[in-house]
Amino acid sequence: MTTGDDGRFELPGCLKTDRYQVDVRSADSEHFHRRMFVPDTGGLEPLEVEVTLPRGIVARGRATDAETGEPVEGTVEYHALFPNEHVDRLGGQGEVAKPNSGTNVRPDGTFELPVLPGPGVISIRNRDEHYVSPRVEAEELERIGASVQAAESNADLIEFLHVAAGGQSLSGFSVAQHQAVEIINPEVEEAGLTVNLQLQRGREVKGRIVDPAGQPITGVMAGGLRPLGRLGAREPLESEEFTVVALAPERDRTLLFYPTERTLGT
Repeated sequence: MTTGDDGRFELPGCLKTDRYQVDVRSADSEHFHRRMFVPDTGGLEPLEVEVTLPRGIVARGRATDAETGEPVEGTVEYHALFPNEHVDRLGGQGEVAKPNSGTNVRPDGTFELPVLPGPGVISIRNRDEHYVSPRVEAEELERIGASVQAAESNADLIEFLHVAAGGQSLSGFSVAQHQAVEIINPEVEEAGLTVNLQLQRGREVKGRIVDPAGQPITGVMAGGLRPLGRLGAREPLESEEFTVVALAPERDRTLLFYPTERTLGT
């Protein structure tokens, strides 16, 4: 629901429990999202709660196609990286909203959202399956003092970021589920910053599935045709032909094929 002009809201019909989770998402560019837990009381009387939304440093930017320069649509998010001493402004352990702030990209590609001082990440989610997943290098995180979890196959490549969740707790951020990321580290006294996001289109490769005799095989389930983290990771093929999209330079991707109508190995 949306709050009224006076900031008030009402959530009727809540199932009675020991405590209630209230998530408030700001619609402007200055205030963070907020998660609160409201303890229950005896009886069925209405509960009163006041939610205070902290202000942040406003980050402004534009999301564009790296090749054409044209604006792209999507949802921009901000997460404080672990450790970040300022995250407790957003709530205690388990009370920090994820993402900390977010907004939809405007038709001209511009966006604004609040960020905290210290290590953080601004990212974009876009539904166009032709954009590659971004790269985050371990050196970039180490330089700003953020926690590092390198990929098993490459000690310099980061697959998951550690985001601050309040207190000494943290949670995960999958790089593959976003189409561009920018690591930031603003100072406390900064009045604002500019962060532009460029989405990179990947290579497209076409192929056919055939048996040892060269005959086409139909009725196959395929996995890996799209970037990791996209919906439909395993999908049926309409014919023996397939297309792999958003292949990134110098990054391997495993393709899996599952015949369903003939007894063949994968």
